[in-house]
Amino acid sequence: MKKIITICAFAACLTGCDDLFEPAIENNLGLEYMYENSQYAEGILANAYTRIPCAGYSFNDVATDDAVSNDAANSWRKIASGMWTANNNPADRWTSCRSAIQYINLFLANADKVKWAKDEVVAQMFCDREKAEAYGLRAMYMYYLLEAHAGYTEDGVLMGVPILTEPEVAGSNFNVPRSTFVDCMKALKEDARLA
Repeated sequence: MKKIITICAFAACLTGCDDLFEPAIENNLGLEYMYENSQYAEGILANAYTRIPCAGYSFNDVATDDAVSNDAANSWRKIASGMWTANNNPADRWTSCRSAIQYINLFLANADKVKWAKDEVVAQMFCDREKAEAYGLRAMYMYYLLEAHAGYTEDGVLMGVPILTEPEVAGSNFNVPRSTFVDCMKALKEDARLA
């Protein structure tokens, strides 16, 4: 009798866990979700806003040699004590600006497919405004990238950063060479004009 009860209890446990052997689908929304949900589309663009380098308070007062901090894990303290690395760089602009540009490019590639409003005229006006914001943000992020990463080559050519105007996907070429500073400024000015 004990054996039958044990088998029944085990069977009941297995029937209660439908995803025990096959995991449930994750709750991740795809880009297609934005076509019918304009708030999701705005969220993609808002993600670029969160990466503005000067948007938060920078606690870089402790970035001097005579700084005192009780937090041993403080990134600025690590810089002041000679432990500045690529993985520990609180002044990093590359990662945040490139991430923002990726979100902006995703937004721009899909903005015309979004149902912004029921009225077509209102929807187009809203789409134009959102795209203008995106172009303005992309120009600003190009400025921040140039400010932090532009420089001269050994032969005296002023170089900028790679110019990306399309969203990167898994199969993209991630070894895009640096563009000249002049080309970067042209791209920045074009985005500002579009904004």
